[in-house]
Amino acid sequence: MGKPFTFIFRITSLCDKACEACCNGQQNATHISMQQFIKKLDDIQRFVESEELIPIIGLTGGEPFLYVDSSHSANIGSLVNQIHQHIPLAEIVMRTAGWAPHPILDDRLISLFKSIPKKQLNISFGFNLFQKQGVGAKTRFNHMLKLLLAYQDRVILDVIYNRLNLEKTMDLIEEELADFNFRYRGIRAHILSQPSTPHRFTSRHRENQQQIIMDAYPAYNACQQSNQAHFFDENISCGVCHEINTGPTQLFYREDLSLYHCNDPFIDSRVSPLKKERFLSVADEFNYMRCQFSRLRKLFSDQQLVFNHKQARCAFCTQFMMGEMANVNNAIPQ
Repeated sequence: MGKPFTFIFRITSLCDKACEACCNGQQNATHISMQQFIKKLDDIQRFVESEELIPIIGLTGGEPFLYVDSSHSANIGSLVNQIHQHIPLAEIVMRTAGWAPHPILDDRLISLFKSIPKKQLNISFGFNLFQKQGVGAKTRFNHMLKLLLAYQDRVILDVIYNRLNLEKTMDLIEEELADFNFRYRGIRAHILSQPSTPHRFTSRHRENQQQIIMDAYPAYNACQQSNQAHFFDENISCGVCHEINTGPTQLFYREDLSLYHCNDPFIDSRVSPLKKERFLSVADEFNYMRCQFSRLRKLFSDQQLVFNHKQARCAFCTQFMMGEMANVNNAIPQ
């Protein structure tokens, strides 16, 4: 097998958190069709075999553990088992915003760990005080770490904050990591000294080999749907990103299997994704993206493009990659 390649599915838009910083907005609940999902998995398996790629299947939302199909006969466990059945070598990665103790959701998560080999399943935990306006945050944090650490040697913790809740967020995380007997020295001081910069820390358990990898970063409201005053400014000039330099490294499918070029929250959601009917196969999707990325890299190189901030660059790239840029020259920053 060769290089890894990621196929990300937004399986549901349904979420119970109502985050102020949500990049998806509050939408009517839509869910991926189980029948169409299975067909796509078979196509992916043919593609990765022909290209000798290492398949990674990502499931996101909304809240993926709230997924149900239209017949209400399938949930997240059904999707994951289909992935393992149709693409046996795939690594399955998921990101959940978690929940307080809940017998049904707890059982869904535990069942996944019991049915999928340990090395092929990785569930990360996204935590912030925007979720439910911070109500029940400590209980949810404690419960999810306890669940995930029972089955994983390493847990990835995604944390975001704004100017108002930064201190409170750090207080809660310090307290809870200490209760779980994890070392956290220096995290608070480092983040407070550079709050507008993303940070990564590895916290190690004091007695066993378990790790918590914490990605902490400031909240930027990409959709500008809420009060911007308390969010951090993302006004750092930028050129090419990793995905532009190396892409395509992923295909990102929405619930109806329409396609975006990446899953960065700053992609311009006002631009429609590519409809699935446009392509005959996953190979066709990949070849389209490869051609578009090649053209985009050449454009950045020839024009020496630099944008004032990431949001402007991602809006430009989304329009270009989705084929909605009628006149490239008019859209290039001056």
